[in-house]
Amino acid sequence: MKQADLKRAISGGERQVLSLDKKRFGCGKVFSFGAVDIDLRNLAVWITADTDVQRDELRRSGALIDQFRVAFRDPGYPESAIPEIRFEFESQQTVDRDFNGTWWHAVK
Repeated sequence: MKQADLKRAISGGERQVLSLDKKRFGCGKVFSFGAVDIDLRNLAVWITADTDVQRDELRRSGALIDQFRVAFRDPGYPESAIPEIRFEFESQQTVDRDFNGTWWHAVK
């Protein structure tokens, strides 16, 4: 897959995941990182929530995670890698409390 196509697929997936998240909570952010240039299965997508309660609800929602996977299929992320995408959830409340407000520390 060409680098430009890969970036478009990831950005498109992130946008769709954010839309699904906002429908549920009206808030949140989505970001991703990974060594997808080495292996397309090396993608981690982080979905943020405002509170720990929201984060915990996201973690428990298997159906929503299935929808997140579809969100990456639609913009063209390679089908064989989609089951390996790792979805992580964290709240701003936890980052503020446990990581002094720094997301970099929270995700490493």
